[in-house]
Amino acid sequence: MKLVLDVKGLAEALSISPMTVRQNASRFPERLPPRLNTPSRKLLWAVKDVEEWIEQHRASPSAPVQSGCSAPVET
Repeated sequence: MKLVLDVKGLAEALSISPMTVRQNASRFPERLPPRLNTPSRKLLWAVKDVEEWIEQHRASPSAPVQSGCSAPVET
């Protein structure tokens, strides 16, 4: 059973690239789940924290979906 995720694992869990994880960890840490504080410089996240963070950031089912298209689509 895996208890921590590294950069690659977090990237897979969030469906983003490992480079984006590294950039956000240093520039915009609020865009990621809370990191583990370890003596090493290795970036690690607790699976439990990641799962909770994903639940908190999940779009609500009643929220309107924005397609980015401003014109109505003809069918």
